[in-house]
Amino acid sequence: MLLLKRIFSACCLLLAFAGPAFAYSFSPSVASLSPSGKNSSQLYSLNNESDKPVAIEISITRFKRDTSGTAVDTDEDAMANFMVYPARIVLMPKESRLAQVAWIGPGDVKEERAYHIFAKQVPIPLGEEKEELLPGKARMEISVLFNYRGIIYITPKNAKPKVVVESVAGWEGDAAELSVTCANRGTGLADMKAYDLLIAPLDREGGVPTGKEVVLAHSDHKVGTKFLPGDLLQIVLPWPKSLPKGPVKVEIKPDSDQMKAK
Repeated sequence: MLLLKRIFSACCLLLAFAGPAFAYSFSPSVASLSPSGKNSSQLYSLNNESDKPVAIEISITRFKRDTSGTAVDTDEDAMANFMVYPARIVLMPKESRLAQVAWIGPGDVKEERAYHIFAKQVPIPLGEEKEELLPGKARMEISVLFNYRGIIYITPKNAKPKVVVESVAGWEGDAAELSVTCANRGTGLADMKAYDLLIAPLDREGGVPTGKEVVLAHSDHKVGTKFLPGDLLQIVLPWPKSLPKGPVKVEIKPDSDQMKAK
């Protein structure tokens, strides 16, 4: 009974100090900017949906993707390439504001780049009066801060991906997986949803027997990771059942259905 009372008391405490579901909103979540010209800036909308003031700070970092497709921030001073105005905003209750983000870096960017834009709620003192406490009493205050993370692409004119197969492994030993490492050798962002994998066994002379190819569409390989120029992506798949275990040749080609949808 004592344990139940303690659990009930803890639940009441959590409910009493729970913050609002979303103190504010920040959009858009994804933007594509040109390195020069009229499309080199983006307006972001910030809306305070709560009944209290909200302080927000906007920052930007550059990221690349590792071979698993996970975004990894770099050490680059990304803020030097952007103008953010205002970078710090205090929104009053129910207030909406716009912030402008503009690319001021090199205008001759040759390959598409990716950046994270962060909108972070910060605990800036807002001068609220505090109720005086009686002797021997204590006050508990819990601040719930909300952060947003979006993506900014810097996309040069005519940027296009070029996805190629760098290496293939997996037929050695007893492994039941096929590992394919792809590279983006183009100038634009690549999305694996738009590609099929063409897998064919190799004979003793290194040739491809006619009619033995296996085509894996996106619905089969389920790899939808986007990756940037210069990035590598490792795709690990169960070994195709219709394919004999042994050396294979893997090619990558645009998915015809995806291309028709565009």
